[in-house]
Amino acid sequence: EDDVLSVGINCLNESASSDTTPCLAWDLLYTDREMIWGCEADLVSMLTKFIVNRSLRAPVMMTNLYPLIMGQAALQHEKITAFPEVDGGPDDYVLAVHCGYLGVLPRSWAVSWKLRPKALAIVNDNATAIDARLPLGDLTLVKLGPSFSTVSVVEGELTGYAGFPGSDCRNGAVIRVPDGHALMNQLPSHHSILSTGHDLPGLKLMGQVLGLEVEKIGG
Repeated sequence: EDDVLSVGINCLNESASSDTTPCLAWDLLYTDREMIWGCEADLVSMLTKFIVNRSLRAPVMMTNLYPLIMGQAALQHEKITAFPEVDGGPDDYVLAVHCGYLGVLPRSWAVSWKLRPKALAIVNDNATAIDARLPLGDLTLVKLGPSFSTVSVVEGELTGYAGFPGSDCRNGAVIRVPDGHALMNQLPSHHSILSTGHDLPGLKLMGQVLGLEVEKIGG
């Protein structure tokens, strides 16, 4: 199809019908056609990625956010016994991980990239996952709201990476945010889009063009 802008599949819940995962295919589709991808068929994430990438030409990717203030709920979900050590209090830190690693990130945007065997037990033993990293430093978390009239923005910092062998977090990102409690209260979803740099001025302009109200969270 020549007019497809994005593609997604409910790869986890439908994993019984496939002996692999689409991570590598999505990397190749972006490389060849700049096609946006959507893990778990998340249409809101795909739309967010598309408008941010096409408006700002910024690197974008989807991942799960686990604020450290979630405590045991996040630890159990990722099958880890403790969060990574962070500077200062943990309330303003988030662990970002999807399917064992940071998430599906095209090679062209990554500072390191490797295709690895699957991490999650739910998928076929033949499945694979992308183990990639964004550069450390300024980072923006962005997501369209459920009404499609707002876009939530958090300007944070990618401070490092943390991995726990045998867990569902083999290589996750540690992100510092201005206000972890505000993030918990106001973020539209645990699926969030990461964009390198601090993009608030550009996102405000994008919002004016597209008729979206930009809601800055924290700081």
